[in-house]
Amino acid sequence: MGERPLVLALDTASGLSLGLTRGSTVVVRHGSGAPQAADVALLPTVAAWVNAYGVPDRLVVGTGPGSFTGTRVGVVAAKTLAWAWSVPLVGVSSLAADAAAAGWPGAVVVATTELLRDELYIGVYRCRPDGVDPVVADQAWRLGDVPRGWEGGGPVLVTGPLADQAPLMAQLGATPVPAAAVFRAGGLAQLGRTAPPVDPLGLAPQYLRPATRAAERSVGHGRL
Repeated sequence: MGERPLVLALDTASGLSLGLTRGSTVVVRHGSGAPQAADVALLPTVAAWVNAYGVPDRLVVGTGPGSFTGTRVGVVAAKTLAWAWSVPLVGVSSLAADAAAAGWPGAVVVATTELLRDELYIGVYRCRPDGVDPVVADQAWRLGDVPRGWEGGGPVLVTGPLADQAPLMAQLGATPVPAAAVFRAGGLAQLGRTAPPVDPLGLAPQYLRPATRAAERSVGHGRL
């Protein structure tokens, strides 16, 4: 058998997470929580890795949700690189990637990102040996309205800004996962290494409307 494919995984939905993997082995990784990291470090880091390890066989990108501008930067970069290298491209939910990176088979992961005022993006996933299954689809929520009804089916882990909310952690009976322990690019590579590739021209970021904006729009149209 030949050597396992080299997979480049990248995400810019909240900071920058980059990884180059072969199977379950991380060859090299890079991460930064700074909002400007994608603009400054993304392409230079990828260029250095290509010089050192060669062009990857597959590219996996996080499609959000997260920062509007940040997510778009990563998706556009991934589409451009996939086209330039003529390699398969896969898009994966950034929250699903966090769940895969943080959890283990049987665990439920409440993955969150982008806490703005009292709003965040949240997705709930159940982990299995070869991936994750969505329990609550990625969506925008107010902090006090976190979706419930999935508890009691195994250990509950929480990633992202919700993990810093101690009262909610107690209500959920959940264990917070430190940000340093969640390598999002690793989760992307895990979920995307065997997923069917997509047409780069058709891949779009996952933009979810924040809860307050949805409410404001509903009021404006007389629905509340």
